[in-house]
Amino acid sequence: GGQPARPVPGSVSDFVKYVGVLRDLGPRLAEEDYLAYPRFSVGGWSPFATEGGEGRALWEEDLRSGRQSWAPAGVKDLTDRWVKMFCNALSVDWKETLACMDAVQLGPAGAVTRLHVAPASAHTWHGQIQGRRAFVLFAPHESGNLYAEGGEGSDDEGDAGDVADTAAPGL
Repeated sequence: GGQPARPVPGSVSDFVKYVGVLRDLGPRLAEEDYLAYPRFSVGGWSPFATEGGEGRALWEEDLRSGRQSWAPAGVKDLTDRWVKMFCNALSVDWKETLACMDAVQLGPAGAVTRLHVAPASAHTWHGQIQGRRAFVLFAPHESGNLYAEGGEGSDDEGDAGDVADTAAPGL
């Protein structure tokens, strides 16, 4: 297995500048320089959770549309319905919970997200703004052929999803 993800302090503006450096280096970036210019990605960022922010205004507009602003044509997103039922049972603010669940991931060309299961095995919507992304999907009955990073007795409880190492033997 690899190293677990670690937070790095910085702003979205810093990250955008960093992605610009990678873009400008483009094909001139030799493979041996990859460690000097790693492909970091920002994941789990919830710009919609901040009350009064620009992201929150877009999120509220989508909520008023019945969550159809970004959903594919003909698809009804019922996430808000389930979040309301769950939060009402626990006396928790459903809007705040839902706003935190809608997260953004940013990454430069060449960034890799390791094989994982979404937290609580949740379904995920993916909207691509620019570039390309490849997904490798495994059927649920294949889960026995994958294993959590760290193995038995690991301190990794899989809070961010169970990570599996496709390069390890025994798959």
